[in-house]
Amino acid sequence: GYKQPTGNVQHTASPDLQPGYNQATGNVQHTVSPDLQPGYNQATGNVQHTASPDLQPGYNQATGNVQHTVSPDLQPGYNQATGNVQHTVSPDLQPGYNQATGNVQHTASPDLQPGYNQATGNVQHTASPDLQPGYNQDTGNFQCDITDEELAQFDMERLQTTDTSPQLNSPPHPPPSYSIIFDNLNFQVKTRHQTVNQQNTTYNWVNHLAVRDRVNPHHLPDQGSTKPLPDINLDEVLPTYETQMHYRSEVIALSTLVVTKYCKAFHIFKDVVVRHIPHMYSKVMAEKSEEVPLGLLFKDENVTG
Repeated sequence: GYKQPTGNVQHTASPDLQPGYNQATGNVQHTVSPDLQPGYNQATGNVQHTASPDLQPGYNQATGNVQHTVSPDLQPGYNQATGNVQHTVSPDLQPGYNQATGNVQHTASPDLQPGYNQATGNVQHTASPDLQPGYNQDTGNFQCDITDEELAQFDMERLQTTDTSPQLNSPPHPPPSYSIIFDNLNFQVKTRHQTVNQQNTTYNWVNHLAVRDRVNPHHLPDQGSTKPLPDINLDEVLPTYETQMHYRSEVIALSTLVVTKYCKAFHIFKDVVVRHIPHMYSKVMAEKSEEVPLGLLFKDENVTG
């Protein structure tokens, strides 16, 4: 193993004697030469450990790519014009397909539905008016009145034929009534420094207002006198015994209010006395009065004429 140029002894075999020695590079390839390995490409000098793309299924020679899925033109629903794959059934194969619009109507066409109106293009879900009972073709309205034949089948005694509705000229309720109330308004203007021409002045005016009657008097009779004056009996105008007893009970109730308020000995009874005498208009009279101011009258009640 002695090498003369270097003067060294190589204990191993000379490279040119070892398997895999490359004379061009002077190297020893311990692995098999690429051109001896399966998949060696002589043009590129590379080794393809996988099968060549042109040998794999789905290889596209134009793009040099491998399509692992099936080509679109081989799949069901492939559209050659658009190059797309329709996974659903084509519209022209579905029921309700409209060739003119290209749309699919999932519901029945309007012209096939009951109640379709060809003139308007609308679907009437209800029966046409001319098919409903009581339809009048001349006026286009419905007559809900029953006929004489149908009326004869009813029990006439159970029908109310008397017209109890109020007349058009008469109001349904009587108009409200008002009471005019007058009250004196007196005040005096005093002058601090009085002179012959400047004295104290007293003003006497009148204030008046209208108060709505909480109890409407229209229900009271207004037909004049009931009988001539010579025919009236005194028992009819003088208070009777029942009237006197009713008046006495009211005076007792009013007197207890005064006694319990001003007499200290009766203060203990002020919580048990009757403070309001009940009557048929108690609820109405407890409401607040409606007042309408009518202004001042610059009139002096002490001056006549």
